[in-house]
Amino acid sequence: LQESIRQLWRLSETPEAPEENCLVNERHSQYRLSVSREQEIASNLAFLSAITNDNLRVMAVCVEERPDGKGSTIRIASNTGDLTALTSGIRKLANVLERAARRENNCAEDQRDFFQQVVSLDMPRIPSRLRSRHAKSSRKTAGKPAVIKQLGEILHHGSVRVQPGLMQPNRSALRCQAKALEALFVRLEGISDKPTNADEIRKVLEEIIRKAHDVPASDLNIALRDVPENPSLKNHLPNAIGKLGRYLSVSCELVCAVRDRKYGIFHNIQVEPYKINVPAPIRDAGYKVHAEIQLLFFYEAHPNLPRLRIICSSKSACYLCNLFFRLHNSFQVPRTHGRLYDKWTLPDWLDIPSERRSSLGAIATNLRAEIDSQFRVISQAEKLPRSHPDESILLPPVHYPFSSALSSGVHFLAGSRLAQVVSTAPNLLSRLRYASGTNNELVNLIASKGAEPALNSVSQVSIGDDNLLYRQAVIAALYLLYIQLDNLSLAIDFVIGASGHLLVI
Repeated sequence: LQESIRQLWRLSETPEAPEENCLVNERHSQYRLSVSREQEIASNLAFLSAITNDNLRVMAVCVEERPDGKGSTIRIASNTGDLTALTSGIRKLANVLERAARRENNCAEDQRDFFQQVVSLDMPRIPSRLRSRHAKSSRKTAGKPAVIKQLGEILHHGSVRVQPGLMQPNRSALRCQAKALEALFVRLEGISDKPTNADEIRKVLEEIIRKAHDVPASDLNIALRDVPENPSLKNHLPNAIGKLGRYLSVSCELVCAVRDRKYGIFHNIQVEPYKINVPAPIRDAGYKVHAEIQLLFFYEAHPNLPRLRIICSSKSACYLCNLFFRLHNSFQVPRTHGRLYDKWTLPDWLDIPSERRSSLGAIATNLRAEIDSQFRVISQAEKLPRSHPDESILLPPVHYPFSSALSSGVHFLAGSRLAQVVSTAPNLLSRLRYASGTNNELVNLIASKGAEPALNSVSQVSIGDDNLLYRQAVIAALYLLYIQLDNLSLAIDFVIGASGHLLVI
């Protein structure tokens, strides 16, 4: 098997193009979670599990439901390194999720608590994404300019023009957001690395993530479309800013997911690490058992445990992991980046029940046959250059219905980027600019406001019949108001910069 892998690797390091796998959902199954929800939760946890700046360290996560529906287990594995710190951090996240599932606080408080724990857990990783001086030096970021500085320089370049899809207010808002990010980054870089300053660094990182989360990806992509300098930034900057903001959206999504009344499995969450022992000679030669494969073999070694469906990692699955999962056909991975690693290997089968060893042997035989077949196909095909693909992708925000995030009754939830979960309406500033009879002074005032509110401006109010007539002030910081009246859900889009009152009678 290893010789077949090396032979194919010498011919092509990317034998397949990146691909999204079609996930199979069993009808009338014993699972509480749908396969898509299981994937979303596991993918979000896998994203958060990448806590170091070592891009060669890949984590895998899965969510196992208890058969009685009253608990679940988060299992984690890594292709290298110790799991102690990660296990402790995920346990703290699970504590917040348990409280959220039991609805001990309102949704906004749970999201805020969870977000703070997320930033604390990923403190080593987030500065690396920023290319901050607080990050440990690595070959990937050494000598490269800070992401936020690149964003500011390119958005203030004269080539970023008003164009179809990017009107003047949108461009002005982008520049204001970039300026706010730059100010926060300067503040971050000015903080010394003393241990006593860790809390201050965390708070500034939280603000940076909130601001990055508020940068509209669609506007940023359009703004960078025709910039001639350094074309690679057109893809890199939206991806880098999006991943920073992802820490906030992941926090909101996970809290909303576990608050869904349909799921009792998050009232009790266990966190279990797993690490396969690789013999020293194999490990010293550079071979690795990838994290997804470790979790698969954990369940092979423990056939009595409940089976899950999805195993996610902090990067897309490699070519060989994806192929092995497809041949195994008991678990699924969401996607592959298609790259092959010559030091990929399988673990030994000493802990596998004897009745499963012959099946695994057949899978390994089929794996080698598939690799040899791919070698023949590529060797006979026209040689086309193929660059290394992005191994980790930016996932879009997930929609969670109102019933998942809110309690029963009448509710008001206002926030900035939470609007993107349920609203895909075009930018209101653009509509105002071209509406007939629009007051230009009002439009200019709105455009000058620039940045949207942060997560700490989110508010939630519950009222009943005895509270009517209800009156609420609508101020400039308010972006979107969600209203749920029994089965009626409304989303009201407010103009940033305007104010007034809302009446419910």
